[in-house]
Amino acid sequence: MSVESEVNHDEDTLRPHVEDALDTIDAAVFTGDSFTSREALARLEHYIGRWQREMVNRRKEIAD
Repeated sequence: MSVESEVNHDEDTLRPHVEDALDTIDAAVFTGDSFTSREALARLEHYIGRWQREMVNRRKEIAD
């Protein structure tokens, strides 16, 4: 991935490395092969909760 592609992104889109990371997480969730134990699912829930709390903060920042 070039530095230029990271710098010259539209403000309304995700940076390429972020989009790739989200696609990887999405695939892991929906294939069902990564979260087969209570512990693994709890770890995923930890991250989702953390992300949801931060999204609330980001929405407030954007609204201001």
